[in-house]
Amino acid sequence: MLQLRPRGTDAIPYAPARDIVYIMPDIARVAADRLEDRRFEAMHSWLDAEDITLDDLGEACGAFCRFMTTAHENPDESMDDVLKRAGWYDVKPPARVAWTFYMGAQLTGMFFNGVRNALLEGEETLLDVRRLSHVPVHVHRTFLMSRKRYFWYRIWHSIKRWVPFRFRRHLFARRR
Repeated sequence: MLQLRPRGTDAIPYAPARDIVYIMPDIARVAADRLEDRRFEAMHSWLDAEDITLDDLGEACGAFCRFMTTAHENPDESMDDVLKRAGWYDVKPPARVAWTFYMGAQLTGMFFNGVRNALLEGEETLLDVRRLSHVPVHVHRTFLMSRKRYFWYRIWHSIKRWVPFRFRRHLFARRR
């Protein structure tokens, strides 16, 4: 897990994958507000056509909040098990789609504001388009893999990420 520690401090290291926990309640609160004020008209016309009420959307919000508050209780439980226990799969599918849509919209908006604050004046970009262009190919490739092949694929990419090329070459060279 990526962890960054502010220079010259003994503060807890910053780890994006862990620290999102602190902003999720705010994201959920804003997503609930957007569901209530019907901000995105195309989504709500679809929800109306599917006969989804504000109560159904409230059930989605409640199930997700139960998921957030109980996800840490049993480390042996999978994410899917926690979602089932929270009642997420008992919620009507269009209500789940609407909830995840607004959660994703909030995260996208936070990224938009954050990436502008993260750049120093004169810097062009934090993200390289060439790196991002590989993401759809990677996702498509991994969806088509068997579980066993995906397991070895993840191990190989972990090695590639952490072991420099010059050492990797010797690590897997054939011995004569």
